[in-house]
Amino acid sequence: MEILLASNHSTQFIARELRQILPDEVIREADYDSILPTMLSTEMPAHIWVLIDSLNVRNQFFSLQEEERGDFGMTWINQIRTGIDHVGDQGGRITLTLPPAPPNACTHAMLRPDQIQYHIQTIRKGLANLTAENDHIQYLDLQPLISEVGRGNVYDSKLRNMADQPYSLKFTRMLATKMAALHDLAHGRVQKCCILDLDHTLWGGVIGDDGLDGIQIGRDGIGKAYREIQLWARELRRRGIILAICSKNTEHIAREPFQKHPDMVLREDDIAVFVANWEDKASNIRYIQEVLNIGFDSMVFIDDNPMERAIVKENLPEVMVPELPEAPEDYLPYLESLDLFNSLNKTSIDGVDRTQRYQIEAHRVKEQRSSGSLDDFLSGLGMTSEVTTPFASGDVTRISELFQRSNQFNLTTIRYSEADIKQLMRDKDCMTFSFRLQDKFGEHGIVSLVVAKITPLELQIESWVMSCRVLKRTLEHFVMSTLITAAHKHGCSRIKGTYIPTPKNGLVKDIYPQFEFEAGEDGFILEISPETTFPSHIKQS
Repeated sequence: MEILLASNHSTQFIARELRQILPDEVIREADYDSILPTMLSTEMPAHIWVLIDSLNVRNQFFSLQEEERGDFGMTWINQIRTGIDHVGDQGGRITLTLPPAPPNACTHAMLRPDQIQYHIQTIRKGLANLTAENDHIQYLDLQPLISEVGRGNVYDSKLRNMADQPYSLKFTRMLATKMAALHDLAHGRVQKCCILDLDHTLWGGVIGDDGLDGIQIGRDGIGKAYREIQLWARELRRRGIILAICSKNTEHIAREPFQKHPDMVLREDDIAVFVANWEDKASNIRYIQEVLNIGFDSMVFIDDNPMERAIVKENLPEVMVPELPEAPEDYLPYLESLDLFNSLNKTSIDGVDRTQRYQIEAHRVKEQRSSGSLDDFLSGLGMTSEVTTPFASGDVTRISELFQRSNQFNLTTIRYSEADIKQLMRDKDCMTFSFRLQDKFGEHGIVSLVVAKITPLELQIESWVMSCRVLKRTLEHFVMSTLITAAHKHGCSRIKGTYIPTPKNGLVKDIYPQFEFEAGEDGFILEISPETTFPSHIKQS
């Protein structure tokens, strides 16, 4: 991907750091102090990062006559809005930095239009509002970063005077790291699951030894620290993060606090997969991964025991394992400092619904393990699929989320925003399909999406994603048969597919050959006839 840095200061040091952190991306620098011209450029890159230094904004303000200062902040925002609209029309993305308040800002100055503090605050609020209004924008607020390291460690007067580089090299490195993390978020590299230990992690003490009345949790003493961890975890679940339990315990004893303890914040309904036994935790995390069908690199394992952490790190190096501090009261501040479980979704995800689906999936996995064969298991599920074409307007948020988060079953890794999806729905030469799945255990919801272009000769699959939790259910056969029917309906004699390899989608590198597509110079081709079909265990509802 080509990334273009546009700023009101020099960007050479930030660009150098980003090239080291994101070696696979093309990092370019726009002309010096040319934010708006860059955003209005006809040569639009995939991603523009707009970096704003408040001290240079201050200097711009101070250069104005007093009678010109009253509308400074709003004029600044309106100019940026023009650029944002143009970038959106061209299909580009923008990352903005919110400039921090200038030194020695005070409440009184923020109320006076003749003071720079007032206009910096106007710009900060205006940029945040523009981000909320536009799906193709995200922002990074510099104020918390500066507060974290202290203003004295942020700015470098010598670098500013020599090269108009406002920040110290240390802070530049920190800023570039945060920017790269946002870049990963925009491309679906996110943590989706929080796996929690129990004893000395969610409560003080050992439930098997101390009993229900002996564990520490509540609003007083050290129990308050454990309660705060549970509040944090419950909020993750509400945001759509999957919660799982992985504990060395007897299961019915481990579940007792969730069922009976009056001070427990988390309850069984909050937990998607509950594993409590005496097996090693690496094996149990593998089981959790089997149920959830997500990548190990989407998981975070939180455990107070250094030995258990070491075992998981050794056996499952892709799982993120934070090194918790020794004192329970330091757990939450440390975890929050890691900035885990971020999401670019601007609409809240139904975490309750997702948790229930994974609870049902755990029952499916247990039944599958007890079935005589995979065919017997699939036949007994009674699976049906509802096909919606084009995409339904009420599903746009879920559709965008699936495109953003799917990595393994994702043929081209195109990330569609909600605005992109609405545009696809209006495109007369485009066909969009969403697939819901249901079986005897319950609803899976929307689990697969296809975007295709129609030409007189062929149906071209532009993007195809599927939730990993429904793999090996023959849904891909049902999807392909649906596309063949659609191609026949539009008079097409063949289907064309493209596979763009990434480090994560090797799972589907043979998907087109599996369906008898022939490899060509620019993709895979399947010549279709009325007899072309791929049977599945799924019926259309």
